[in-house]
Amino acid sequence: MALAEFKLVLKFSVLIGFSLISSLLRSGEPSELTPRTFAKSVAEARKQIVSYRVAIEVRSRTEFEAGNARQAESVDQYYFEFSRLEDHFVCAKAKPIQGDWFVVGQSDGVTLTCSGTKLAHCKNAPIKPDYFDPLACGLMHCEQFTKYWSFDDELQQISTLEGPTYFVEKLSNETLVLSEPSAGRKLVVDTKRGFWPVANEQIDSFNSPILKRSGQDKIEKTLTQELTKVKDLYLPKVTNMSCYYDKNRGKQRIKMTFDWIDVNSPIPIGMNAVNAIAERLKLEVSEIGEK
Repeated sequence: MALAEFKLVLKFSVLIGFSLISSLLRSGEPSELTPRTFAKSVAEARKQIVSYRVAIEVRSRTEFEAGNARQAESVDQYYFEFSRLEDHFVCAKAKPIQGDWFVVGQSDGVTLTCSGTKLAHCKNAPIKPDYFDPLACGLMHCEQFTKYWSFDDELQQISTLEGPTYFVEKLSNETLVLSEPSAGRKLVVDTKRGFWPVANEQIDSFNSPILKRSGQDKIEKTLTQELTKVKDLYLPKVTNMSCYYDKNRGKQRIKMTFDWIDVNSPIPIGMNAVNAIAERLKLEVSEIGEK
């Protein structure tokens, strides 16, 4: 092992040790059950994930009522990298039939972009993540796939919920439920398996004043999430979503299948990251501006 690589592994091991110990000391079921403490418990549990590389297959189709046409199923491939200890993230998307990748990323001051088959890079050009945040899976519904919603964005929304219409209760020894009965909302997390959501639904009939004002007949959004264990951490394995908004838009079904390549392991950064990602996604490397 080269000296630089050894130093990276040693630095990562020390930092991840401190991070995990700190997170474990603060994690656990809240003593007071409110949306704010609910969100805090989920956040502390997720801090145990310090870095990851994951490939995700997303299958989506839209169904309409009987007599209407049915859209064909679409399949997208996603690839994400993230390190909490380094300035590093990569978000990539491709359609298997076309083969072109769309990539945005940042690593140790190096910005990565791709729209096709060339992974371009430059320095000191900050860029934001895109697509979706794998750590937010289970908190999102179908509409969050149209723009980037981070794990922090989702938790911020939950933590600001106040008033008598919101309830947090312990359903069993393993689950906490955040609910808003008046709007048909219910979010269930598994407290024994990393506080990951295992169910998330909103079912609101046409009698709702909100729906009457918007002209919708009903809202019906359901989500279930299976978990798997990787390196003593629970992570999503399969996420199934079903979202109905109105007759014109039909019902959208999304299935996400996760392949966790690495969790809490050192990730190449800077130009090493550029070359490693290009090799994984089978892309050429070029500087921005180069043809």
